[in-house]
Amino acid sequence: MFRDGTGNGDLTVQGNAWVNGNLTLPNWSWINGGTRLHIGGPERLHLLNAAGVYVGFGGVAGNDSGCLWVENRSSFGGDMRVTGKMVVGPATPPLASWSGGGHQHLRPVLLRRHLPRTQ
Repeated sequence: MFRDGTGNGDLTVQGNAWVNGNLTLPNWSWINGGTRLHIGGPERLHLLNAAGVYVGFGGVAGNDSGCLWVENRSSFGGDMRVTGKMVVGPATPPLASWSGGGHQHLRPVLLRRHLPRTQ
């Protein structure tokens, strides 16, 4: 571990860093990774921000910019608002024109089961 040669207070750790306690950052701080950034642990990750959590695109253009990907399954404990298109899955048939949008199940199997059969 060494301090930047310019004396500006930057700290560089070459290797792992362990913090036995909380890590507090000043307002408008960033945690950056050179490419992909992983956060791992043996239990659930809790994002406990009083004003909510925002997933943004960070000013980088690309097909996946600003996307939130959930593998396996997801659970919502409150209201969910969709501003734009909601794609349930590649095998999900479109909603029938007579449905008016109605309640849309998030599981494609349930959605297919409730649609009328067509010839």
